[in-house]
Amino acid sequence: MLVIGAFPDVGLGDAREAMESARKLLKEGRNPKHGVAKKRLLGDMSSDYSFETIARRWYAQQVDVWKPVHAQDVMRSMERDLFPHLGHLPLEDIDTQLLLAVL
Repeated sequence: MLVIGAFPDVGLGDAREAMESARKLLKEGRNPKHGVAKKRLLGDMSSDYSFETIARRWYAQQVDVWKPVHAQDVMRSMERDLFPHLGHLPLEDIDTQLLLAVL
């Protein structure tokens, strides 16, 4: 079940378009709800935020909580294993299959 919106905020034409988009995603084997959840989690972030930019921000927030050795290991691992493959991509382009392929 996918909630698109309430009438009259969402018109019939918009609802039909959303339904067709959801059907296309289902045919591709993707869950249409994931796009809604992703949009809610990312909020107003625009697609020009790369994975590396967001990962470095996250690291900066966590580094004070971690022991120095662990912090170095985390950054070294991201720079060695993730950033070369995913660093330039916007978050919205990274899905589970891509992440698993890189890992």
